Amino acid sequence: MASEKRGGARPGSGRKATGAKTKHYTVNLPIEEAELLEKHAAQCKMSVNKYLRELIRRGGQYQIKSFDNLYVDSSDELIVAEV
Repeated sequence: MASEKRGGARPGSGRKATGAKTKHYTVNLPIEEAELLEKHAAQCKMSVNKYLRELIRRGGQYQIKSFDNLYVDSSDELIVAEV
């Protein structure tokens, strides 16, 4: 039975690399703030992840009075359409 191999590292096993360079963070928010974040992301028709990345790109300044003229273009960039 010693020749039976189960588990452990095997050549070609595991998730293949995508080449994407990312760094992961964990953020703890009070329930009220988490719900507010999810609400704002939904109003922009964005995932929370995409919404937070856009906030960071804009330096945290995201003062939009209306979400009616807001959309995401094909390059995933948030656009405020001129009315």
